[in-house]
Amino acid sequence: MSGVIFRGHSVSVQVSACDSLYRTIVDRRCLQTSVGPAFVAILGNKYGYRPFPAHIEQSEFDKLLACLESDGADSSTLREHFRLDLNSVPASYVLQASKADDSQWSQQYEMMQKLLRDAAMKILTPHDAQKYCISVTEAEIHRGVIDNAARVTQVHLANSIVTAVNN
Repeated sequence: MSGVIFRGHSVSVQVSACDSLYRTIVDRRCLQTSVGPAFVAILGNKYGYRPFPAHIEQSEFDKLLACLESDGADSSTLREHFRLDLNSVPASYVLQASKADDSQWSQQYEMMQKLLRDAAMKILTPHDAQKYCISVTEAEIHRGVIDNAARVTQVHLANSIVTAVNN
């Protein structure tokens, strides 16, 4: 299955177009059918990776770009890396795989991350802006714990303190 390669500071993760949807379906099915723990979270003192969505509905993307451009921000990197998919319902902009080397991609990704996060916090509701701001771990905890009505019987949490990591 082909996908988009997200390259972070020291991590390169391949995320297929279906991974997020698949994870959501598996999470829901597991939460609905599990007779034991359905979600295990190993928590620590690092917040984690905060990616922006690889798919953004056209109406939302257009609002974000309009906000950035009205503030005088350069949106060319976003326009270069996101392509409109009119076959998706609703129509969405999809992050394209980058041909840049790791250091260039890291810089471009961080720039897009900041632009999208800043615009989202300005014009979207706090709930809608979350997807641009929260970490992967926090999103999983929301799905598996906070939004899980059966959390008392299905969730086990362990807290891990990492002391040897400086980042």
